[in-house]
Amino acid sequence: MPSEHNSRLWVERTPEGFVFDVKALRLFTSHQTPPAALPGDIRKTLGSSDNRNIYYRDVPEDAREELWRRFRLSLDPLRQAGKLGVVVFQFPPWFVFRRTNLGHILECAEKLNGFPIAVEFRNKTWLGERHRDEVLAFERENALAHVVVDEPQGFASSIPAVWDATIREVAIVRLHGRNREAWVKKGLTAAERFNYLYGEAELREFVTPSRPLALVRRASMCFSITAIATMSSGMPPICGAGSTNEPGCGMNSGKSDNLRVCMREKKKINARAIGAIYTARYSLDSWIQII
Repeated sequence: MPSEHNSRLWVERTPEGFVFDVKALRLFTSHQTPPAALPGDIRKTLGSSDNRNIYYRDVPEDAREELWRRFRLSLDPLRQAGKLGVVVFQFPPWFVFRRTNLGHILECAEKLNGFPIAVEFRNKTWLGERHRDEVLAFERENALAHVVVDEPQGFASSIPAVWDATIREVAIVRLHGRNREAWVKKGLTAAERFNYLYGEAELREFVTPSRPLALVRRASMCFSITAIATMSSGMPPICGAGSTNEPGCGMNSGKSDNLRVCMREKKKINARAIGAIYTARYSLDSWIQII
């Protein structure tokens, strides 16, 4: 969980116009969570247990409420500074389409009332033909931003790329790569699973389906973990303008594991997930015109 202190530092150390999309705490999204990942006082409420992981339902209600309270507080510096994009709820592959899970999504939205929320699914039951229209309608009715995903297809965890904007404020596109061999292979690190080079021809495939997203006020393009791409040198700066590190890069960091890209030369995008997702932001119109 990000701390309020760190959020203030993010505000201070990023240029004006830089926006963070923050991933929700994994416990909130029904992922298995090591107790050590929780604050010490919260761990004490769990009692003695030999379980290596816990789930949302395992945490007492009072402790859950306290975690939500702290999470909201940790986001406040970003929101007050106008640097909070959306809170991304990425649900796990075992989070299938069912009424109780729709209810959990609504609970998450209620706990973060007033915060912009985006939803990413990792199970094909949500966006297959049977439930796709109902899920998109659910997102629209509850002002939840739909996350468009490009990833390997043909697995239970594969989500088809549904290029739809469910709210007018923001559109989120996450490019996870197309590394089929590594997608469901056990024992790999995230860096190995998402290691993929998008070629220019593959990027051009996004032109036509992405056009509807150009109607939203703000678009985010995120290359996950080590999914990388080579692009034409004429593309606009992906993370803004005016970095002290590289021409055309708005990320004020010299570390190669953060999002760094200079579009005045042909370079690779290399993004590492570090809790807050450093997101590529620019006009979808520009993206379409260039590729």
